[in-house]
Amino acid sequence: MNYTVTEGNYLRFGLQSVKDGVIFTFAGEKEDVCEVILYDRSLKVAGRVEAPAAFCRGAVRSVYIHGLKADHLLYNYEINGETVPDPYASKIAGREKWDDARRAECDFLVCGSFEEKEYEWQSACCPEIPKNEMVMYKLHVRGFSMDSGKKGKMRGTFAAVEERIPYLKALGVTTVELMPVYEFEEIEIPKKQKLPGYIPQGSIPEKEAGSGTDKEKLKVNYWGYTKGFYFAPKASYGCSKNVTRELKHLIDALHQNQMECVMEMYFEQEENQNLILDALRYWATEFRVDGFHLIGENVPITAIAQDLYLRRSKIFYQYIPEQLWKEKEHYPHLFVYNDEYLYTGRKLLNHQGGSFLSLAISRRNRTKQSVLSILWQTIMALRWQIFFPIVRNTMRQTAKKIQTVQIIISASTVAQRVKLQESM
Repeated sequence: MNYTVTEGNYLRFGLQSVKDGVIFTFAGEKEDVCEVILYDRSLKVAGRVEAPAAFCRGAVRSVYIHGLKADHLLYNYEINGETVPDPYASKIAGREKWDDARRAECDFLVCGSFEEKEYEWQSACCPEIPKNEMVMYKLHVRGFSMDSGKKGKMRGTFAAVEERIPYLKALGVTTVELMPVYEFEEIEIPKKQKLPGYIPQGSIPEKEAGSGTDKEKLKVNYWGYTKGFYFAPKASYGCSKNVTRELKHLIDALHQNQMECVMEMYFEQEENQNLILDALRYWATEFRVDGFHLIGENVPITAIAQDLYLRRSKIFYQYIPEQLWKEKEHYPHLFVYNDEYLYTGRKLLNHQGGSFLSLAISRRNRTKQSVLSILWQTIMALRWQIFFPIVRNTMRQTAKKIQTVQIIISASTVAQRVKLQESM
């Protein structure tokens, strides 16, 4: 089918559904040869539409394709002969089923798609739990809800997590931290090795698909700490065709129960910082996410902390630059989040060789009140795991030892801290 193509909208990346067509905006130099690839439902190429170099501003290409409908649309970009999925796609097609080995039949192809985002929110606003009252519970959507009692496709989904909100609330949880729920590749796809130029193509036979060796290579990245499509909810975490609505319903339900939703976002070193900022704004405005736990070495933390759209989003990161703490803010929203205290506290509470000296060192730059508050919240959050007599005994021992924390923190050298601990 022939379409009329005109200049698009350079200010908004991704797919835009407009009155009489669709606008595609993506990164593309003026010298690049760019096309929009259209697919049918079986992921076979159904057509191509050229994205002329004339419709380029800076390194942004934008085309308005008249007569094309967004509903059920499947697409990718082709740039200089290479198929490139849209990093700004709000829905990804091809990964609807978790760990689907049949995807090998189409070479694990994924493509962008369109999904209706309209949702009528029931909660008026975000809870904004004060930091001294926060009790965070970190969970994996599949791992947390696979034993929810639901059968079939409901297990391991956003809907199954929503049904366990009363359980979380009974524990005293105020803030739910979701491990990656944006679209990521859970199958560790074997990388294809390119033969040197002196070896003729086809001279070395390829392994048959489905062989035992191939199956061994198809490992699963369960957790999701890998490069992803940061604007699309993970399709396999939904039990309906509209996973966007499901995730919004979960967040809405948390807010109605005066609970917050924090998203873990992992970004690789080479990720574009503009995309990172755009993604956080998108989740904060479109999904009303309450905050982000950012993971990665190339995160533009200063720009994020000062961004007006994210001004009331809680930002958790391993390091907060000193100058940001000095800025006046009506709503404190910056938090240092690292594993040092987490694992030290876990060892101590589970009697796995942890010590109060290690705990004190890990919190040396914090106040005594911070240590006591976080430790108490951790014990209370874990109370359901331990028999009551053990809890009572542990708390008595903790109360005695906690008196030493302030003294140990104030010790200026390691030698002094070790001596103080031994004497107590």
